[in-house]
This record gives sequence, C-alpha cells and structure tokens, in this order.
Amino acid sequence: MNFFWQLGNFVIQQVVTAGQKNRTRSELIIPARPKMCSSNGGNLEKKTFFDTPKATPNCTRLRVLCICGLVISIYSLYVKVQLDYDDSYAAMCDLAEQVSCTAVFKSEYGRGFGLTQLIFGASSTYLNPPNGSIGVVFYVLLFISSFYERRWICQLQLLSAIVSLLLCIYLGGLLLLVLYDCCVVCVCIYAVHTLLLMEVYGRYRRIYTTKAKAATK
Repeated sequence: MNFFWQLGNFVIQQVVTAGQKNRTRSELIIPARPKMCSSNGGNLEKKTFFDTPKATPNCTRLRVLCICGLVISIYSLYVKVQLDYDDSYAAMCDLAEQVSCTAVFKSEYGRGFGLTQLIFGASSTYLNPPNGSIGVVFYVLLFISSFYERRWICQLQLLSAIVSLLLCIYLGGLLLLVLYDCCVVCVCIYAVHTLLLMEVYGRYRRIYTTKAKAATK
C-alpha cells in the first residue's frame, strides 16, 4: 500500500510492505526538470546560467590570428627584456638603421604605449608594462573567449578589437612622424589587428544576424 504526501516541491512516497504493516519505508520522489515549450509545440529544456553556448567551428581563423599575435607579442617582450639587461642588444628584427625594432622598444613608447606614464609617471615599472606583455594578456583572453558565443562576449570582443586597432593607428603615426623608424614587429602586429577586427566583426554578424533572421521567420 502506498501513501503520498507533499513536502514543498517534493513528493514523499510511503510504502507499507504487505504482511509487514508495522515496517514502512519512505522514498523521496524528485520532480522532473521543468521544460519549456517552443513555438512549434516541441519541448525545450530550461536553460540555466551554466548552460553557456559553445562556439561553432568557424572560429578557427580567429584563434589562428590570436596565436600569431601571441607569438609576436612574446618575441617583442623577449627583445624588451634583453634590452633592459643589455642596452647594446641587437635583435633579428634590426634590418637597418631606419628599420629597427629595438629603437622603438627602447623609446618611451615601448612601455604602456607611452600613455600609462602620463598617468602613473615614468618611474613606475609595474604600472608601465612593456607593450609585449599587454599583447600577451590581450591575445590569451581573446583566444579563451573565442570558445563561447554569448552576446556580451562577442560585443566585448568587437569593442576590444576596435580599441586595439585605434592603438595601432596611434603607434603607427608615432613610428612615421616621431621616431622616423619602420619596426617589422610592429607592422606585423598592425596587420594581425586589422585582420582580427575583420574576423571578429564577421563572426558577430554570422552569429547574430543569422539568428535574428531565423527568429523573424
């Protein structure tokens, strides 16, 4: 014989075994996970905060660009560290007197893009990190975020790509108008950031323009 009684959202089933009426056992019946109904009548499971949508395979180019930028940033950081210990260090990217990356890295614009020293002062080393270290953090975070397709993440990717490209334009102007130098490493980074913005914008349109069109049908 079974008896049912409710405790909150749970149902307790009390079973009385035949022939042993003095012995009972209680079983906790956990209700099924609530489901949501779609517009076409199908059942959809209710999504939780942890059900993060995974990225589709079309992010390969974005991740390749992140890896390229990460490698270039690590190399520029390596050159900067070597210059801090040896001012006469000559890097492989020093091709000529006016085509020298070490001349750029040794300048005041080699740390914090020349902007952080305006806020924190040039004497603070930790608050004026090398440009390469900022690039390493940027590309690692962008690479990790490429595995998810939440709307706010894609918007943040697009915003960061725009800001980084504006920084590249600013630094490129400094190379031509202030330092009178052509930095091979810098030019490679500028190319990566240009392609990066195109890819992030294209990814944003692929994901949300397609979804918006599908929702209107």
